[in-house]
Amino acid sequence: MEESVIEMNIGSVEQENRNEQAFYTLLDHMRTLANNARDKGDMFERLMCQVLAIASPYSDRFSKVQLYREWATEHPECVPNARDIGIDLVATLIESEWQGPNKEARYSAIQCKFYNNDSSVPKSEVDSFISASSTKHFAERLLVATNKGWSANAVQTIELQEKPTTILSLDKIKHLNVDWSQYLQDGTVQLQAKRKLRDYQEKAVDHSIVGFKSFDRGQIVMPCGTGKTFTSLKLAERQVGQHGLVLFLVPYLALLSQTVDDWTQQSSAKMTAIPVCSDESIRARSNSRAGIASSTSARPLDPEVNSFASVLDHHKLSYPATTNAKSLAEKVVTACARSRKRPDLGMTVVFSTYQSLSVIHEAQTKYGMTDFDLIISDEAHRTAGAYYRQ
Repeated sequence: MEESVIEMNIGSVEQENRNEQAFYTLLDHMRTLANNARDKGDMFERLMCQVLAIASPYSDRFSKVQLYREWATEHPECVPNARDIGIDLVATLIESEWQGPNKEARYSAIQCKFYNNDSSVPKSEVDSFISASSTKHFAERLLVATNKGWSANAVQTIELQEKPTTILSLDKIKHLNVDWSQYLQDGTVQLQAKRKLRDYQEKAVDHSIVGFKSFDRGQIVMPCGTGKTFTSLKLAERQVGQHGLVLFLVPYLALLSQTVDDWTQQSSAKMTAIPVCSDESIRARSNSRAGIASSTSARPLDPEVNSFASVLDHHKLSYPATTNAKSLAEKVVTACARSRKRPDLGMTVVFSTYQSLSVIHEAQTKYGMTDFDLIISDEAHRTAGAYYRQ
């Protein structure tokens, strides 16, 4: 069995690598075709306009994605004219994603940066986008960029914003559930076929379902690289049904981001994902942000920690993270009610780090959030004794 598992995983990796290579080939092809930087940027904007409209998890949150000039022409009440002012695309949020009491804030402002891989986004590029999207009509911002570097001042500018600002990085773009080879062939954006459970994964799900008939908890122990995340998704779908409520716990933010993307891309029905991100590192950054805001001589962030893996972890999430218990409870209640009314919608899933469990506890005990039908603890072995080491 072990040999067959290894062989199947190698085949899956090879297929994924081919799609990634097609993505990089596509970017190189667009750079070759472009007559100038403006032409190159326009091509990338049109590509992302199509991609964000159909690829999960963004298609789960956006009911429509438009070029800025098209959106501005349709909504003259929102902007004085359709001239490019730093926003490239505008996405209309589905109703359940509207932020706060301002029901006019139903749009996501999107900026696309088609840079070389080794380039760095300067603060000036971020400033124009932040300024243009500061109106009441925009609930959030999304930065799409094909580079890996961000200047310390650009990072600081993003950190200072009250509106949720997320980043779709090069690594996340290439891992969207898009068939990049197909786009290279005929210019159409199509989704990859969803994965199916392998035999050993099916057995793990079957045994778990049987176990839950007699016990209220259990363990799935699988080697690295054998698809624990995907297996847990299919287990959840069978155990709680199409409209169930699930809590998925992970030890750190990078894994949370990866799991949200994988579950939303591979779910049988359109899922509502609600990330909770309020661990100690986020609180520390929030305190630092408050200090920066009140200082007359703000010190730039240390360039040594200027990376997605540290400073921008919470901005890498595909969804703006919920950090408030009351807001979390309201989102869960709204999402569950909406799911039950629509046959095309699937589970509601709260994704959280273990450090954020206090927010979930408060949402349930103080604000009446619905009980979970299933709780999945990923990499649970990492939590043993963690409380006593703090």
